[in-house]
Amino acid sequence: MAETIDVKSIMSEIREDIQKKGYTNDMLSFDDVVMDAGAAQVTKFDKVKFNEEIFIINHEWNVQAYRPLQGGRISVFFKKVIRKLVYFFVEPIVISQDGFNASLVRMMNQMNCYIEEQDDEIKELKQKIADLEKSAKSEQ
Repeated sequence: MAETIDVKSIMSEIREDIQKKGYTNDMLSFDDVVMDAGAAQVTKFDKVKFNEEIFIINHEWNVQAYRPLQGGRISVFFKKVIRKLVYFFVEPIVISQDGFNASLVRMMNQMNCYIEEQDDEIKELKQKIADLEKSAKSEQ
């Protein structure tokens, strides 16, 4: 049996709660919402953060199929056996992932170069605009 949802009563409760707390439209803004560090959504481009991420991906793109084994002698022995049994399955996946990661890193590095070129061009154009505005004012 499906339960019916009374949207009007829910909205009424929300409005009452907002009124009780004294919230007004001018108090609330999406700019005030703090996003966690892992959030995928970004509101503004941050060149410093972008460069930090570029640095990280340039140093961490290579996936290692196997890490050094740790533990006791028996534990390490069983881990070696399991490694040999899954090698044929894991190795191609890791190679494929490395190829993708390398391609993505190259693309992001190209993107970084493009952004820097655009920044330089924008600075030049802004300077030209300022010079033209200055010369236009002096001609008047």
